[in-house]
Amino acid sequence: MPAVFNVQGRQFSFSWVAVWLVAEVLVFLAIVDRYGFLMAVLAQVASAALGISLLRWHGRNTLQMFGQPNGASNRPEQYLAQAAIGALGAVLFIVPGFLSSIVAILLIVPAFRHYAAKAFGKMLPVFPRSAASSQPNTVDLDPTEWANASPSASDENKRLR
Repeated sequence: MPAVFNVQGRQFSFSWVAVWLVAEVLVFLAIVDRYGFLMAVLAQVASAALGISLLRWHGRNTLQMFGQPNGASNRPEQYLAQAAIGALGAVLFIVPGFLSSIVAILLIVPAFRHYAAKAFGKMLPVFPRSAASSQPNTVDLDPTEWANASPSASDENKRLR
């Protein structure tokens, strides 16, 4: 019986990972048969190099967007989800395999990335925002992060002077 784990009430099986690995090996062998071993390995090396450069670009782009005053302020969670999906695409380029590279191409294309962010976003936990955190110039603190400080009599006297 395959190992099963739950994510947000949905069951996933490790047998899908085994199927994916077998499919990757079969596709690699088909590419080797068609184009030769050296070309297949060079294609994988080029894919990994592309993935590394895309990952660097996505990280830099995300940091720059959040560094701008109005960069991701409208919908930061939506921007972060799409950036994470794009980074996942870059990581899939690094992972050896032609099928993972095809999935990576789909995750890099903005239209597919938007769809994937919506699809995977439904599986992620939702952390509700408080009403105060959505207001501009408001610092939202947990009750353990602040304390009431009543002013002392000497502070009141200093203010009156």
